[in-house]
Amino acid sequence: MHEEPEPSSPPGQEAEEAPPWRPERGPGPVNTVLYPRGRLPGLWIYTGRAWRRGWVVMRQDYPDRRYAYQVELTLTDENGIPGTHRRSFWWGQDAVRVLRRPPPPPDGSVTPGEPWRIP
Repeated sequence: MHEEPEPSSPPGQEAEEAPPWRPERGPGPVNTVLYPRGRLPGLWIYTGRAWRRGWVVMRQDYPDRRYAYQVELTLTDENGIPGTHRRSFWWGQDAVRVLRRPPPPPDGSVTPGEPWRIP
């Protein structure tokens, strides 16, 4: 599977996290896509002053045409101990970039442009 190389320079700011949806924030997601293990797409996320690989486990589509991608990524705590965490980030910012697109399903049931793809 082809992976895009780590971006060579940092963006102007860190990636903006997408907060968990709550009714007071307006309309919730209209579609949720879960990605199967073994076929996870990847995103480069700029956070903690470094580019990090994030493996996409879920995408939420909002009615205002925004996409939130929940990723698993390794972050280091204040004691220098790395751990895997899940965070959601908004698509469409310079601090979130494609690392790896998922392969099409083995049964060929999805056509290009359908929800399993990353924009």
